[in-house]
Amino acid sequence: IYIYKMQKKKTILVLCTGNICRSPMAEGILKKYLNSDKFNVISAGTNTTDGFPASSFVIEICKENGIDISRHKSKSINKNIVQKSDIILVMEEEHFLAIKRYFPSVIKKTFLLKKFPEWSEDIDFTYNIDDPISYDFEEYGEIFNEIEHEVKRIIPELKKYLKIEEDSNNKNR
Repeated sequence: IYIYKMQKKKTILVLCTGNICRSPMAEGILKKYLNSDKFNVISAGTNTTDGFPASSFVIEICKENGIDISRHKSKSINKNIVQKSDIILVMEEEHFLAIKRYFPSVIKKTFLLKKFPEWSEDIDFTYNIDDPISYDFEEYGEIFNEIEHEVKRIIPELKKYLKIEEDSNNKNR
């Protein structure tokens, strides 16, 4: 008889402003590098309307990197989303402050992506990932590369933070 230790999937929420550029990129990148049996990755925006597709530049950049986000639809942040998340990764200080203002009970599990695993209420713009919304295609690629670099950097610490046990068939590339 084999007894398997079941672990509840951990939910990672990635947050930006409109949920059409940075957070869909980060969601796709995290899904690419994390085992979907252990993680549920979602994204939302602090100032958006539900149902918009990701930016066409974002869809193209992701596609070039083996990530399909063509079915992405924007979602506004809400109480249900933040409460079911085990960790919230934000792109800039404005998003951190929005969580602090509207959902203070989850602030301790909210981190700037570029600062994780360090948590501090003393945040500053030097850890922001720029919003590429009015940028050209090449600059979107630079933002994608920056987010991918940060995701790769944080994966070991993210697994520790979320108490995920490694197995021999992990999906990391």
